[in-house]
Amino acid sequence: WLRTRRLAAVTELNFNIIGFMGAMISNMAFVFRNTFSKKGMKGMSVSGMNYYACLSMLSLLIITPFAIAVEGPNLWAAGCQKALSQIGPNFI
Repeated sequence: WLRTRRLAAVTELNFNIIGFMGAMISNMAFVFRNTFSKKGMKGMSVSGMNYYACLSMLSLLIITPFAIAVEGPNLWAAGCQKALSQIGPNFI
């Protein structure tokens, strides 16, 4: 299976090493998150779903400053204006 996957990646004309590395980093992040969440669950009375929700919220808090720094505040403002124009301000 792994051999055919590597062969498919090598023969792909639009293969992008940056995209491949991003996918591998993402896979490693998910592995570490799952490993540490299982270790954190031992001896706690928190259900799996609540623990996963807490991990997701913590991840959002950690990643948001990086997303704003990379995307830039102008792009975020333009995206908010576009969303408001398509959905409307009284959506919720």
